[in-house]
Amino acid sequence: MSDLDGTLLNSASEISEKSAHILNHLTQNGVFFSIATARNIGTAFDKVRSLRLSAPMSLMNGVLIYEQDNPKPVNITSLPYEMVRDFLYDAQKFSIPPIFFLYDDEKNLIERRCEDAATKKRLYAQRNQPYIKISDSAVLAGIDNKIPIYICFLDEFDNLLPIQDLVKNYPKLRSVFYYDRFLKKWYLEIFSIQAGKGAGVKRIAQMIGAEKIICFGDNANDLPMFEIADEKYATANAPEEIQKAADGVIASCDEDAVANFLCRRFQFLF
Repeated sequence: MSDLDGTLLNSASEISEKSAHILNHLTQNGVFFSIATARNIGTAFDKVRSLRLSAPMSLMNGVLIYEQDNPKPVNITSLPYEMVRDFLYDAQKFSIPPIFFLYDDEKNLIERRCEDAATKKRLYAQRNQPYIKISDSAVLAGIDNKIPIYICFLDEFDNLLPIQDLVKNYPKLRSVFYYDRFLKKWYLEIFSIQAGKGAGVKRIAQMIGAEKIICFGDNANDLPMFEIADEKYATANAPEEIQKAADGVIASCDEDAVANFLCRRFQFLF
């Protein structure tokens, strides 16, 4: 299982032709390979178009698990509505508008809501993403028949830190707090305590009957899957703390690191 940004994707946010060729050869010859990312269906599906994944994908930090190109998830780890309502009410005092994600089971799409005009404008610039709806509805208004799945805050580190501390008061919520070096933004992402990249990867391993898990990552939200993996590797562009948590450091995301590592590991298939 590989993270996308900073790991499988290069600095241009693409999977190189070389990586696609190697990985597709491996999956055609029996290697189970897939991705675990914080991205949602709107961008993740597009990023892996050149691959023929042989296992389900873990998206939104393990909240949603999909088969490739099927817009209906095979597993959803939702948020408890009443706790989300209370948390968002408490978080209002920090004056940072959340982006709230709901899954619409009837339409097989994710709805993104934000009550902040500037953030809405930015989201509407992305409104052509498939399987994603940008909503004008108030964050918690009229969510009947929709499934709360995710909360995201984007701001400066010091501004988000108090909200991360607030999450600790809600035992059924989990957060990941990290800096995206490619997008140059701090993210605070909140989801069910039963989700996370580690939980998502474990579910996929159970689905396919895998006895061993090898993971690749480059950021703090990859650490939960490092914890459950039999082997874990960080890319050379990962921060020092991520490299220290890994069993080894492979090349950078701009050097086809994941594909080259797996090519060497399974060279008998070539």
